[in-house]
Amino acid sequence: MAAAPSRQHVLGLFRSLLRQAGRMEDYNFRSYAQRRVAMGFQEGRALSGEQAAREYQEGLKNLEMLKRQVLISHLYPSKRSVMEPEARKAPTLG
Repeated sequence: MAAAPSRQHVLGLFRSLLRQAGRMEDYNFRSYAQRRVAMGFQEGRALSGEQAAREYQEGLKNLEMLKRQVLISHLYPSKRSVMEPEARKAPTLG
């Protein structure tokens, strides 16, 4: 049985996922990813024990996937959406 992740680990994963989601080039993908991260953590708020450990591992996999998606979005940028502010500074990959 895997131990449930600590609150610090979960919050760190949440911040990392939001940070990566904010680096998406396309406004629609960026907004969707940020909403989905927030909704996923809201849904999993009451989890504990083995189920929380499984969801945490799934979150780590999603973080790696999101990093790849951010890289792809920078390789193939799209036109700026009318919903975006005028001066959106391009985030650096890190």
